[in-house]
Amino acid sequence: MTTFTHASRLDVSPADFWADQSLSTVNYELKPWIYMTAPKKWQAMRQADWQGGDVLLSSWVLSLGVLPVNCHVFRSIAFAPEIGFVEVSSSWVNRLWRHERTLVATESGCVVRDPVAFAPRRGLVSPFSSLVIHLSFATGTAGLRPGMVA
Repeated sequence: MTTFTHASRLDVSPADFWADQSLSTVNYELKPWIYMTAPKKWQAMRQADWQGGDVLLSSWVLSLGVLPVNCHVFRSIAFAPEIGFVEVSSSWVNRLWRHERTLVATESGCVVRDPVAFAPRRGLVSPFSSLVIHLSFATGTAGLRPGMVA
């Protein structure tokens, strides 16, 4: 299992951050490396409304927005309003994906912490998976939506 934590400081309150987080903001965060598809009803649904277990939705993971490289199955997502979430999922590449996101208010906005743990199905893809996941978090926009100030 590979684990890491990424943190970002944002000039936005936790309440404003969570106001409309959706798959659109996930894709904004992951660009330019990754784009995730979703059935129409899920595309604009607020993440806070994704609560539940079992299989919520399947998403094609597209490299650079075009090339299908994975199929991510969103399973259990638990939200704590304005504090964060824990997502436990799987995909063709990773038999386990656990992403926890927490927000801590600061005087000037908040800190977004993203502990991630994943276990690739094949050991040989682990270094490549680690690189892509690290790049996505390091160059992403930490859940900001277009127009937010960072």
